[in-house]
Amino acid sequence: MNGKTYSLPFDSGDSGLFYRSDYVTQAGYKAEDLNNITWDKLIEIGKAVEAKTGHKMLDLDLNDDGIFRIMLQSVGGWFFTPDGKSDINSPTFKAALTEYAKLLQSGIYKPVSGWAEYTGGFTSGEIAATVTVVWIVGTIKSVAGQSGKWAVAPTPRIDGVKGATNASNLGGSSWYVLSSSQNKATAIDFLAQVWGKDQDFYQKILVGQGAFGTYLPAREGDAFKASDAFFGGEPVWLNFSNWLAQIPPVNFGTFTNEADAAVNAQIAGLAKGGSVDDAIKAIDAQLKQQMQ
Repeated sequence: MNGKTYSLPFDSGDSGLFYRSDYVTQAGYKAEDLNNITWDKLIEIGKAVEAKTGHKMLDLDLNDDGIFRIMLQSVGGWFFTPDGKSDINSPTFKAALTEYAKLLQSGIYKPVSGWAEYTGGFTSGEIAATVTVVWIVGTIKSVAGQSGKWAVAPTPRIDGVKGATNASNLGGSSWYVLSSSQNKATAIDFLAQVWGKDQDFYQKILVGQGAFGTYLPAREGDAFKASDAFFGGEPVWLNFSNWLAQIPPVNFGTFTNEADAAVNAQIAGLAKGGSVDDAIKAIDAQLKQQMQ
C-alpha cells in the first residue's frame, strides 16, 4: 500500500527470567529478591545458587547472541539508526555489549551448543534458570514432574543506563500475503477471520503452545488472566502482558541477521576477557561490509 509492505503481527517474543524457585530458595532468596533485578544482581544470585546447590544458573550457547539482543532492546537500542545506518558505535550498544561481556565472564553458566542441549539443560534440572522468551513455557511445562518448582520474573535490566527497563523482546512473528499468490483473497480472508478476530483461537494457543498473541482484544480472555500451578500459582500470562507494554520499540531493519553474525563472531573472544572496544570495531566493520 502506497509503496510500503505491511504484515499482520501474530505473536510476541516478550522476554522474562524463568527460574527454579526451589533452587533459588535453597540459596537463601525469595521471589521478591528476583523482581526487577539488574544483571549484576543475577550474577550475584547465580554464584550463590551454584555454591548452595551445585547448579549453574544459566546455560548459554556461545554461537547465539539472543541474550545480547534482549539486553540491547531493553535500553531502547538496536543495531541501526532510524534511517537504517549502523548504530554499532552508539553509547547504548556499548553499554549492552559491556554488560553482555560481564555475563560471559561471570562463570554462572554452562556453555552449550545447539537448541537441544540448551533446552535440555533446564528441563533436566541441571540448570537453574534461563532468560528467554515467553513461548519457552511450552518446553518448560513438558516436564510434568517439575510442576510447582518454577517461577517467572521480569527480565533483568542493565544498571546505570538511562531508560533501562526490566522488559525486552526476542523475536515474534508476522504473517504476510504475497501479491503473487494464486489464493490471495482466500489468504487475506483467513488471516482476517482467524488471526484478526477469533479470540478463542488465541486462548487455545496460549495455553497449549505458549504463543503470546499480539491481538489486543484477546488479552481480555480467561486464559490471559489465569494463574498457573506449574509456576507457583502466579498469573504468568497477565504478568507477561504487563511487561509487554514496557518494552522499548525498535526498528528491526533489513540487516539484523548480518548484525547477529557480526556479534556472534565476537562472543568467544569476549568470554575469554577480550576488549569490548575492539569487539565493537570488528562488529562495525563486518556489518558495514555486509551492508554494502
